[in-house]
Amino acid sequence: MTLRCAMHVAIGACPTNEASGNAIVIERTGELAPETLGLTLAEAPALLREAQARLVTAQVGAWQAAHRACPACGADRALKDRRPMVMRTAFGEQRVAAERLRRCGCGGDTGPGATMTPLAALLPERTTPELLYLETRWASLVSFGLAARMLNELLPLDRPVAPECVRRHLHAAAEREEVALEAEEPMRFDACQRDLFDMAVPDGPMVVGIDGGYVRDREGSWFEVVAGKGRTSFARGDGEAGSPPNEAASSPGRCFAFVQAYDDDPRRRMLRMLRDQGYQPNQKLVFLSDGGESVRTLQRRTGPEPSTCWTGSMSPCE
Repeated sequence: MTLRCAMHVAIGACPTNEASGNAIVIERTGELAPETLGLTLAEAPALLREAQARLVTAQVGAWQAAHRACPACGADRALKDRRPMVMRTAFGEQRVAAERLRRCGCGGDTGPGATMTPLAALLPERTTPELLYLETRWASLVSFGLAARMLNELLPLDRPVAPECVRRHLHAAAEREEVALEAEEPMRFDACQRDLFDMAVPDGPMVVGIDGGYVRDREGSWFEVVAGKGRTSFARGDGEAGSPPNEAASSPGRCFAFVQAYDDDPRRRMLRMLRDQGYQPNQKLVFLSDGGESVRTLQRRTGPEPSTCWTGSMSPCE
C-alpha cells in the first residue's frame, strides 16, 4: 500500500500566491507500523523549515513594503539594491533579501549615510528571541556543551550551535538583566503603622527558602553561591477580611541567586523577587534557612522584621 500526502501551507496576508502551496510531499509505502505513524524525526524538520521559509518571506516582504515611505513626507524612498541577510531561528537559518533605500530628498529623513536598511535596524541581533531563550534556559541548567548538543539534536538547525556561542549568548542575557536591575527604582517595604492599617488584608505569609553553598571554579578557588525561592503560602479568595484561603490562586514562586563575593548589593535580588510576588509591608515574611552567616545577614537587611525557621541543626524553629 502506498500513501501520498501533500502538506499544504497557507500564509495569511501574502502579497503573492507564491507563499502558499504544497510545501512538502510525504509518501508512505507498505503497511502501517509504529515507526511509520505520523512524522519522523527526519520529516518534521524539513516540514518546519519549509513552512517557516514561506512565512518569513511573506512577513519580510509585507513589512518592507509598508516601511518604504519616508517618515517625514510620506513619499516612497528609492530602492538602491537588495542584500542577503541571514536570520538564525529555532527552525534553521533563514536568508532574506534586505532592501537598501536611498534617503529621501525632503530633508526630514535624517541619519548617517546616504542609504539605510530598515530591516537591519529592526533585527540587529540576527537571532530570534525564541532561539536565544532556548539557549540561555538550557545553558543555565546544564553545561554549555550539553546545551549545544540538545539544541543540535532537537531543533532543525542548518549549522550546529557551538558551546562558545551558547556561552556568549547566556552572558549577554545576564548582562542585560543586570542593567535592567540597576535601572530599577529602589524598593522599600517599610511603612508607617497608620498606613499599614489602611492597607488591604494581605495574602498568606510569604515563605522564602534560602541556602548557600560553595562551588569550586576551574582555577581551584572556591566561591559562595546563595540561592532561594519565595512564594505566597496562600491567596485569599476575594482580598477581604475573613475570606477563605484560595490555594489555587497562589503563585508558583520565583527564584533568585547570586555570588556572595561578586554581587555588590545582593539585597536587591531578594527585594525584586518579593516585589514580583506582590509582597506588601503588612504581609508576614518567613525565612526557611540553615542559618549561615551570609544568609542571616541578607535576612536582617531585607526587612521588615521577618520570622525565621532554622531548618538545619543549629537551633530549633522559632
